[in-house]
This record gives sequence, structure tokens and C-alpha cells, in this order.
Amino acid sequence: MQFRFFVMNMRSLSKHLIDLKHDICVVETWIDPETFQDSEFQMPGKSFHHASKAKGKGCGIFSDDSKQCIINEKIVEDKFTAMSIIEDSVQLILLYISSHCPLDDVRQALLQMLRPDMVQIITGDFNFDASEENNLTRQLKTLEFEQLVIGPTHDDGRTIDHCYVPKCLKDKFELTIHSPYYSDHDALLINFEI
Repeated sequence: MQFRFFVMNMRSLSKHLIDLKHDICVVETWIDPETFQDSEFQMPGKSFHHASKAKGKGCGIFSDDSKQCIINEKIVEDKFTAMSIIEDSVQLILLYISSHCPLDDVRQALLQMLRPDMVQIITGDFNFDASEENNLTRQLKTLEFEQLVIGPTHDDGRTIDHCYVPKCLKDKFELTIHSPYYSDHDALLINFEI
């Protein structure tokens, strides 16, 4: 079985929808739930699910209709959004964390969402450099997750797009970084094969 997830910061989903023909996970969607029109984000053969709060925030997934992808939890807070996506035995947790977010809130939400019976991948726009130590990174280290992204992912030179995987399975993951022209963030292509 092979799993592939493509994660990137969009800086406005409606402006770059055409660029997403093959992408799957998106963060910083800028979707306003008050004015959201489901038809605005339709793609043939894909379903769109999101956890959005407002401009400059949010996360979402375009899932292939032929796959058994389940959105089992969404969290929408003022300073962060999260989605738990399950496909077979893999749980992908997609996060968008705003600057100056109380990271202990994210840590607690993450503990609530994690499914220990599955292979877990935690990824998204964390808005703090991967070298920074805080409540969230210490918790991930305690849970024996390892961050895969090395090198800057944002135009300002920081590594703010992270991907955490179980340390014991690190060698089963392949991470490729792409630099799309339409975002100030790099995109992460995450390959995992069982």
C-alpha cells in the first residue's frame, strides 16, 4: 500500500484553485465560513472538506472520490485549525497555526485527535521555525515523532512548514519539497509506503 500527501500554504484558495489540479492538502485557505459556497471549490473526481475560520487561516483537503478517505475530526479555533483525515491505517493531521497562537491549546487538541492504532502524520503551516523548542515540539518529541523538513520553506528563510512522523517509521517516508510560483511557501510531497 502506498500513501501520498501533498501539503502547502495557498495564500488564498480561490485565487489558486486552478493550480491545484493534482494537489491534495491545503493550508491558509482564507475561506470565510459565512460566505463559503461549496460549488466554488468543486473539482471532478474530488470532494472538498475544510476547517476554516477566516481570511489568512484554515486548512482543507481535496480527496479523491475513489479512495476511502474519512474526515473524522475538525477543530476550528481563533488561532488554529486542524483536521484529522483517515485513509486505511494512516491518520493525517493537517494544521494551520497562526502567529502568536497559544501552542499549549494546539498540543491539547493534537493529543485529543491522535489515533495510536494508526500510522500518524502531522503536517501543515506551524508559523514557527522548526528549530524552535516549545510545548508543542516537546510533546511531539515525547510521543517519539520526528520532524522531516530540513531547510527553509518560506520566503523569509524560516522552516515553518513541518512534517512529523513516528521516529520508528522515519525511514519509510520520503519527503520532496517543491517551490510553486503562486505561494510564498514551499509545498511538501509526502510519500509513505507500507
